[in-house]
Amino acid sequence: MHGYDEIVKLLVEKGANLEAKDRNGCTPLLLAAVNQHAAVVKLLIEKGVNTNYKDGQGRNLLSWTAKHGYEGVVKVLIEKGAYLESKDQNGQTPLSLAARHGHTAVVDILTEHGANLKNGDWYGKLPLSWAATYGHEGVVNLLIKKGANLRSKDGDGRAPLSYAAAHGHIEVVQLLVEKGADVDSKDWGLRTPLSWAARHGQMAVVSLLIEKGASIESKDQNGHTCLAWASKYGHEAVSTNYLDEATTA
Repeated sequence: MHGYDEIVKLLVEKGANLEAKDRNGCTPLLLAAVNQHAAVVKLLIEKGVNTNYKDGQGRNLLSWTAKHGYEGVVKVLIEKGAYLESKDQNGQTPLSLAARHGHTAVVDILTEHGANLKNGDWYGKLPLSWAATYGHEGVVNLLIKKGANLRSKDGDGRAPLSYAAAHGHIEVVQLLVEKGADVDSKDWGLRTPLSWAARHGQMAVVSLLIEKGASIESKDQNGHTCLAWASKYGHEAVSTNYLDEATTA
C-alpha cells in the first residue's frame, strides 16, 4: 500500500473488502499504519473499519505507532478517538512506549492531548523513568516541562535518576540533578543513584554525583557502601579514582 488515498477512495466506492487480510494476516488499516500513510488511515477509520487490532504483545495501533514514532498516524488515531491510556501486556501506555524509544515529537503530541504522566506500567515505572533509562535527554526535558515528577518512584522504589545513573547517561543525570532530583534518593533496598553508578562502573556519573554532593558513606540494606559495590563488581578504576579519594578527602 503506497498511501494513494484517492485510489483507496475509489476502491472503497467499488465495494472493496476493508477487512480483507493478506497472507500475513494484515488488514488495510494495519498496512497503512505500518507504512505511515496517515491520510489512508484516516479514510479507512472514517469508513468504519475495525480498529481493535492488537499485536502479540497486546499493543493496539496507537501503542504500536507511538513506539515507532509515527507522528502523523498517531495524530490521526487520537483525532479519531483512540484511547490514550491503553496498556500492553507489560502495562505500558503509548506515552511510556514513545518515551522509552525516544520519540520526542510523539511524546509532545500525546501529552498535549492529555496523556497521563503518572500512568505507570505493572511495575509502577513511569514514562520519565523509561526515558531516563534509555538516555533520551530530549524526552526527559520535555516530560519535566510537562510536569513529570522528578522524585517519582516505581515498584522497586527507584527514581528516574537511579536509572540514568546505572546506565551511564551523564547528560540525563546532569539534567535531572539541575532540575532538582534528589542525589541521595533511596530505593527499597536503600541503594542510591551513586550506588547504582558505582555498581555498574559508570565513572563519569560517579564523579558528577560526588561533585553534586551525593553521600559516599550511604549504605544499603545489607550495609554495602558505594565503594563496596564498585569493588564487588570489579570496577577498580571507579573505587581507586573517585570513591577512595572522596572517602579520604
